[in-house]
Amino acid sequence: MTTYSSKDFRRMGQGIQDRYERCRAWWEPHIRCTREFLQTHVPRSTRIAVLGAGRLLDADLTMLCARCDEVHLFDADPSCVTEWKRQAGRDYGRRVVPHVVDVTGTIEEWSGILRRASSHEYEQCLSALEAPLPQWRHDGFDGIISLNLLGQIPLYWRDRVLRMKEALSPAEWSALSGSMGRLQRAHLQALRESSATWSIVISDTEYYFYHVDESHWRVESAIFDPVVRESLEAAAAAQLESRESWLWHLAP
Repeated sequence: MTTYSSKDFRRMGQGIQDRYERCRAWWEPHIRCTREFLQTHVPRSTRIAVLGAGRLLDADLTMLCARCDEVHLFDADPSCVTEWKRQAGRDYGRRVVPHVVDVTGTIEEWSGILRRASSHEYEQCLSALEAPLPQWRHDGFDGIISLNLLGQIPLYWRDRVLRMKEALSPAEWSALSGSMGRLQRAHLQALRESSATWSIVISDTEYYFYHVDESHWRVESAIFDPVVRESLEAAAAAQLESRESWLWHLAP
């Protein structure tokens, strides 16, 4: 078991659980659609990885274990382990293998660079950050599930940066957005370069914001790198075996 501990990952993981408890009725359609998609498309496999497993709200561990000899669960929030143990039972540590680790392999290193930088060096540091491809792509999985992670990775990094420096200049915001996009690009590139014969990506693509007394919506992309957006659209047009989409009412 790889160990990793960070207070903000633990806090964010608990925040997701708390929001689910408050908004259970609004989340159920998303959870049902995700589980049904996995039920339909996860094939019989030897060794799979679930990246961003969290508390397994939207993944059926029983189904995955029935189809796969080994299920490796990855998340940076160590408090997920309690739920993994509960659901896995006697399979925990054998057929269900835990990895408490930041799947980017990058955020701690980037945080250290920013902590050592002076305030006026933030833009330069953020612009220079490079996202190496994570180790899990070499770990011999024949299937990989990226579970609600592609859209979340950059938000974790953004929140980490804003805790270090709350007031960013427009140039610093632009540099931060660029670094967020590079994290997403590295995640998709790692999926493409892995040895897996299949992969499934569940991700937010757009965020819709509204007020109950207004008729218009504000829309923001959940994909921060234009290269990633173009890659996803190209894949959707030509390469994917299957694609589905739905609205997730995240926070009414």
